[in-house]
Amino acid sequence: MAESAARKLTGKPNENVNDGPMASKAATGDMKQEEPAKCLPLARLSRGAQGPVLALQSEDHYVRVHGAKESELVLIRLRDAITEMNDVDGEQVHRSWWVATSGIAQTELTGRNWTIELTNGMKVPVARDSASRLRMKGMLPERLAG
Repeated sequence: MAESAARKLTGKPNENVNDGPMASKAATGDMKQEEPAKCLPLARLSRGAQGPVLALQSEDHYVRVHGAKESELVLIRLRDAITEMNDVDGEQVHRSWWVATSGIAQTELTGRNWTIELTNGMKVPVARDSASRLRMKGMLPERLAG
């Protein structure tokens, strides 16, 4: 991998990005200095894209981190990015999407399909088999009778 690409993804030149996101921090002992609520995908973003994370979207071997104004690709698996969100309240709503509870502006039901609209205007699909779990967690409203 080119040095500039490694630097953008990890913040360090020539670091082996395949060692995992925590490998370099564990090796240097920097893990203790990190704030508990800070999410690591955010630490990998450029300065212009930093801010509250509204959603994570899987794109091949990358995750697109959606913020209030911008989105940016990070080389990480969705499962690992979700784990790294630490104490940010949210749920995986689809096999390729995770949404922060604070990022939900509204929800829409069309037929049997739910859609979540984020505060930045982006629409996120909800898997049908996730709807009942998301209702129980308060991310989707109860279906209206009628």
